[in-house]
Amino acid sequence: MGDDASPIQTDEQVLRRVLFREDWYDPKLDVPIHRYAFRPMRQDSGGISVFRVRFIAASDLAAAGPNPAGYIVAALDVEDIRSIDLGTTRLSVVADPIEDLPGHALIPELNTTTPKKLAKEMQVRLAQLASRRIVYVPDHGNAA
Repeated sequence: MGDDASPIQTDEQVLRRVLFREDWYDPKLDVPIHRYAFRPMRQDSGGISVFRVRFIAASDLAAAGPNPAGYIVAALDVEDIRSIDLGTTRLSVVADPIEDLPGHALIPELNTTTPKKLAKEMQVRLAQLASRRIVYVPDHGNAA
């Protein structure tokens, strides 16, 4: 398995946990994951969280979240994230081990201080990537 503090390789995949809410996920849309799923929250001053596939399964990541409605989990290729180039900003993925869950990493360019217009563009691009590979959907309701 390796050490989850090790540098993230281009050929790795990361997971993003997305709230199972209609305004964040709508399976009827061409891009079912909304950009809000990548919006930095108050605690995201260092960047938004993702998790390395080699350290945690999508179902385990979904189960570890506190939302009673559950979570959708999407897989993104690190290479695709790193290829997002918005002129003055190119996205990266860096290891950021935490005690709670294995394989924690950050996309540091998308944080609470990122200018709104730039953050919105990053969120849109990441949502498009995430929508290509939804790997876990809670088993209930209108999820497809």
